Amino acid sequence: MKATIAHLSPLLVGATLLTLGNGLFNIALSLRLNAFGHSVTAAGLVLGAYFLGFIPATLTAPKVIARVGHIRGFAAFAAIAAAAILAMPIVTSQPLPVWAALRGVIGYCLAALFMIIESWINARTENRARGRVVGLYQALIFVAVALAQLLVGFGDVTGFVLFSVVAMFYALSLVPIALTRAEPPTLAAPSRAGLGRLLAVSPLAVAMAFGAGLINNAYVNLGPVFATEIGMDLHTVGRFMAIGMLSGLVLQWPLGWLSDHIDRRRVLLFISFGAAVASLGLAIAAANAPAAVFAFAAAFAGLSFAQYPQAVAHANDYAAHEERVAVSAGLLLTYGLGAILAPTVAGAAMDMFGPTALFGYTAVMSAALGGFCLYRMGRRTAKPLGEQAPFAPVPATTPVAAQLDPRAEPADAGPAADRS
Repeated sequence: MKATIAHLSPLLVGATLLTLGNGLFNIALSLRLNAFGHSVTAAGLVLGAYFLGFIPATLTAPKVIARVGHIRGFAAFAAIAAAAILAMPIVTSQPLPVWAALRGVIGYCLAALFMIIESWINARTENRARGRVVGLYQALIFVAVALAQLLVGFGDVTGFVLFSVVAMFYALSLVPIALTRAEPPTLAAPSRAGLGRLLAVSPLAVAMAFGAGLINNAYVNLGPVFATEIGMDLHTVGRFMAIGMLSGLVLQWPLGWLSDHIDRRRVLLFISFGAAVASLGLAIAAANAPAAVFAFAAAFAGLSFAQYPQAVAHANDYAAHEERVAVSAGLLLTYGLGAILAPTVAGAAMDMFGPTALFGYTAVMSAALGGFCLYRMGRRTAKPLGEQAPFAPVPATTPVAAQLDPRAEPADAGPAADRS
């Protein structure tokens, strides 16, 4: 395992730097739009444009990367993303349409960059180490996003410095990739299961993946606006968001362990209704018990970030072994569709009812998922525990990450040769 991590270290460092930049970009842009007085609905349209770029990238970027190679492709996409970031503070006249376009460009580039990293990690990971590698990769992503939230307090969201720092992270992510001597792999476009097949495998998994996009992306993009509007300063906003991210990491494993030992749908039920209760607690605490806001945020985020990997695990319980990668990739695109809508729908609620409506929105969405889970539990017999696929903390990054999932490995596969 140590040798595998050593071989993967340039890729993991690159992924961490990218995630630091992207995490800081998300919170800085959200707060900038709020500071300039734009409606939360309009801000949501800009923020949701990230996944408008992300989804077409998963369909077309592999062809670009296959034509020019991993390292040159990474350099090109990192340069475009950095340039787009630096352009945003320059635009002062009619900024929203331009910012939305630039946000979409960045979403495209970041998806392509993570596809390059994940395909490379997949090619250099031994079969026996996949579970530990995907767990480490997931942990690095969550920790990097949490650290990025804390950086926002050291800059002015109305200025250019934070955006320059984001561009620096994007540029620095190129360094370990460009300097690695490892031979890059061939990247083929990942196969995806269509909606019809996904629904045939598990309607509940489809609903949970879509709902996770609706809930998580509303929180990630508009949580900073909520925190600002209830009176937090920038440093406290950063801590509020960081606590949620770290809780999302910590709760992955105990919930995953539990879902391997009982009917997984009972865990999905607990996650959904638990997130609904925590959302209501957050909305109430914002006005009546500010000290409790952080505790409710940790509970809400820890549960809601578990929805997507649990949805993938539930789908894997029913998917044929050879189609697990395609099912996981299809569920990620379903997640992305929810993520596009989330900031605009939640933003409209906040414009109409105030900042606490963000968590009224997440409460309604979470409760609806819980209700659908109850309905499905009455329509389908539980999978025997011995036939359930084991839980794995699959990141919601790109469809290529599904190829890292140890559940997708051939059942009789032995340790792969080191491919470094």
